[in-house]
Amino acid sequence: MTRIALAEELYNFIERYRHSTAALETFAESSLRNIDQNQSQMSYILERLHRGMHEESVASLAPDIVPTTFPVDILGTVAKAVSDYSRYFELHPQMLLEMGLTYAGALFDAFISDVLFAILRHIPEKLRSGRKLTAEEALRFRDRDELIEDLARREMPDLTYESAERQLDYFRKSFGVDLFAAR
Repeated sequence: MTRIALAEELYNFIERYRHSTAALETFAESSLRNIDQNQSQMSYILERLHRGMHEESVASLAPDIVPTTFPVDILGTVAKAVSDYSRYFELHPQMLLEMGLTYAGALFDAFISDVLFAILRHIPEKLRSGRKLTAEEALRFRDRDELIEDLARREMPDLTYESAERQLDYFRKSFGVDLFAAR
């Protein structure tokens, strides 16, 4: 496997994760618009219910002026239910932020994992460690590439379960790459 193949694979990862982050951004923007619309609808409904309750009390004083359809107690119960329900919409922006951050973190973890695995497969000299491989384990592989891929997979859990800071430090020390360096 050549460095050109590695560059192509890394480019494909970047494109895939770029599309995923763009989709997350679009989802968040659309969701926020929907939250605003839902809150506006709930406000409108509550306003109409409260107005209906007011009209009902006026109607009891002058029944010939304001026709009514629902008694005040029913309108009050419905208004309370709608008000309680509309409070959930107030929680949605925070929930959306938390979900978005969780998803963005998962995308970052997956991206780092995929990049690291590709690098270790394409640059096997970075796999050098103190780990031992028995002859029996080595003989079960058909060729060198299969052995390298297995060794890279064995390295992954140790590196991917580290904090993002330690992962970035690993990239900096092992490959001379600072992912957040100013350009």
